[in-house]
Amino acid sequence: MKEKSIFDKRILAVIIFAIIMIAVAVPALAIDVKLDGQNLKFTEDYGFPFIDDANRTQVPFRMTMEAYGCEVSWDAAAKTAIASKNGITVKVPIGKNYIYVNGKTVQNDTKAVIVNSRTYLPIRAVLEAFGAYVSWDSNTQTVIVGSDGINPSAKPVLQPGNNLKIHFIDVGQGDCILIDYGQTEILIDGGPVDAGDEVTSYISDYVDGKLDYVVVTHFDEDHVGGLLSVYQKYGSKLGKVIYSGEDYYPLLDKLGIPRFAANMLLKSINMVEDSDMTIKIDNKCQLKIIETGDNYSNNNDSSVIVELIYGDFKALFTGDMSSTVEKANLSKFEAVDVLKVGHHGARTSTSAEFLSKIKPETAIISYKLNNPHGHPQYLAVERLLNAGATIYGTGKSGTIVLETDGTAYELDTNQTLTLADAADMVNTNTVINPLPEGGYYLGNKTTLRLHLSTCENGQNMATSNRVIFDTREEAIAAGYIPCKVCCP
Repeated sequence: MKEKSIFDKRILAVIIFAIIMIAVAVPALAIDVKLDGQNLKFTEDYGFPFIDDANRTQVPFRMTMEAYGCEVSWDAAAKTAIASKNGITVKVPIGKNYIYVNGKTVQNDTKAVIVNSRTYLPIRAVLEAFGAYVSWDSNTQTVIVGSDGINPSAKPVLQPGNNLKIHFIDVGQGDCILIDYGQTEILIDGGPVDAGDEVTSYISDYVDGKLDYVVVTHFDEDHVGGLLSVYQKYGSKLGKVIYSGEDYYPLLDKLGIPRFAANMLLKSINMVEDSDMTIKIDNKCQLKIIETGDNYSNNNDSSVIVELIYGDFKALFTGDMSSTVEKANLSKFEAVDVLKVGHHGARTSTSAEFLSKIKPETAIISYKLNNPHGHPQYLAVERLLNAGATIYGTGKSGTIVLETDGTAYELDTNQTLTLADAADMVNTNTVINPLPEGGYYLGNKTTLRLHLSTCENGQNMATSNRVIFDTREEAIAAGYIPCKVCCP
């Protein structure tokens, strides 16, 4: 009986151990985080949420906060995770029952931890510091987050049906957008020449016989080059083509297309120069063409501007319009839900004044990852984040599809852009602008950005965040990334 008792205890010990191991593993996979209606997709690389000993939800720091639109960094010396967005900086020290919100200590009933070399933070305390709505659905084991401070369940929910869809097609470094609404299709730009076949193939799945409208915002190759393939495929099946009015022959010459061949093709196309006009698709959907002027020295500024209105939903497509034209035409714009960001996120577009007028909730940037222009550029991304926009980009997500029923809308990605997506495009091994005589290198301890002392971003930096470096090499070795504005 004694031997049997010992044997039973061993079996029991094995069973208990197995149960404990399962209990440790399962909660990490069972907890979901839903941000603005979309579940975050955690992976083994980032880690999975879990419930800690204080019965609070811990989530992987970097993935969660980047999805929320924050710029994140790590202070190794202080063992502190740092997240910044819209002028708010939250510092989360590991193992402490408090966090810092813009330098102010805020007590918390649990603490951030490091598990398997991954940093986890208490989600409610940190996101509420940014003004988010946070709640717990015990039925589905889900953390519900509303980034704008509003319960997502109180917002309109996208209704199934014959909804309007906007496809921000990934054409590399260029623009191409397809609006698909029932039997009506509208194509805005066509990307560069080398994307032409891909664009034609993509839109063929949606075009119902005739391509009803084509908008050529301006005659830059990265916007119009791919349209040559579209024109060749659809020919007489093209509807109205709205263009900026600029001379297109220089572009055709540059592309090596004989003028007689181009004229034969263009004769079959109904080309209309842009002006203030409204195109009614039906009682719920219309396109507004907003005339912002012509005869600019830079053809980017002649871009055709399109506003799509579908029920209560509004989206604005701005080609490569610069800040100069934005500011000169502010009275012509209104608040919109979605902005197709001008000039691929260049700092010469998307001014603070413009964003203050249109107040976009969502911004989409079309660009190629690691492009030679450094798009999207730091200042443009910073202005968008400061305006409260959530940013997405084709360079990070590939083709992005938005669906709307005229009230609510959803995107098929949750990969948001942060300042790191702009700054990380810098080649840290290449000096673009050397240090001026008498200058010095200035680092931001919060953002881990490196500036020349003359940089506008450096000059506006809080004194408490400043660190001075004697050499660029010293700063790079310390993990600082060169600013996209001054490019040290």
